[in-house]
Amino acid sequence: MADLVWAVAKLQIHPGKTWMAAYEAASQQLLRSFSPHELAQVVWAFARLPYQPSEAWRGIFLEAVQARLPEFDSKSISLTAWGLATLKFTPDFRWLFNFERRAECVLSTLAAAELACTLWALSELKQKSPHKLRLGRLVRRQERFHAFDFQLLVNPRLLCVVRSLTLGPQGPPQQGRPSESS
Repeated sequence: MADLVWAVAKLQIHPGKTWMAAYEAASQQLLRSFSPHELAQVVWAFARLPYQPSEAWRGIFLEAVQARLPEFDSKSISLTAWGLATLKFTPDFRWLFNFERRAECVLSTLAAAELACTLWALSELKQKSPHKLRLGRLVRRQERFHAFDFQLLVNPRLLCVVRSLTLGPQGPPQQGRPSESS
C-alpha cells in the first residue's frame, strides 16, 4: 500500500482530494503494521504531493514510527525527517529526542544527500523543541564522504542550515528536498 502512494508522488501525479482522503483513511488502519521503509515512503509521498493528513492520522503515524524506530535505517530516517518537517508535524519532546537519537545511531551510514535532508529537517523540527541537536559531533563522525558528496556540502543553502544549527540562528534555513526515494 505504501508503494502505491509513493509511485503516485514519484510520478508527480496529483490524484485529487477525494483519492487522497480515501488513501489516508485506508492507510491509517495499517500504519502500525508498516515497516520503517513503508512509513518513510508514505510521509515522503504526502509531503511531495503535497497532502496534509488529519491530526488523527498524524498521531497514529508518530506512534507507528516510535514503535519501529530501532529498525529505521539511514534512508528511512532521512525521508521521514524530511516528510515530517515539510508537512510541519509537531512531535512532542520525547518523540523528537528519540528520533534524533536514532538519527545519531545511523549517522555513519548517511550519504551526503541524506545527511543534508536530515539536517535541514531536524533544524525545522527542533525549532519546536528545547532539545539541542549535537550536530558538530554528528558531522565529525561522518566518514563515508566521496568527492561528489563534498560538493553537496559546499552548497550555500546547506551551509546556512549547518551554521544555524551549530552556531545559532544566522537567518532562516532554506527548505531542503530529497531528490529520490525508493
